[in-house]
Amino acid sequence: MDIGTLRNLEKLFRLMDVKPVTIEPRVEIRDGEIQVFMEVRDRRVLLSTMRTVDPYVADAALRSLLTRWSPACMAGVPLRVFRVDDCLFVSGAMPAGSGAELWYRTVRAQRRLLEACTKEEA
Repeated sequence: MDIGTLRNLEKLFRLMDVKPVTIEPRVEIRDGEIQVFMEVRDRRVLLSTMRTVDPYVADAALRSLLTRWSPACMAGVPLRVFRVDDCLFVSGAMPAGSGAELWYRTVRAQRRLLEACTKEEA
């Protein structure tokens, strides 16, 4: 991992108000019902946010999630929205050369999407 990516990850964790984390190519952070996964590959960062949902409403929550997101709300970052078992995921690869501020906005937007669709289905 290059020094620029390392510094951006350190800044991201400060923005997220996360206790000191050992920075590795793969990091997982749990914040209540939300989990955030960060993976560094070839100087690019993949950010994924996950939330467990009730299996009886998981399909409806996924449909809600698919109708809520737009490129505009994600600062143009393309996203993948998917379900694995009873978990909903929103995942996006950060553009090359982007920094901690965009990463933080993306994680916050992913979280808002997951929280909104699961509240709606509750």
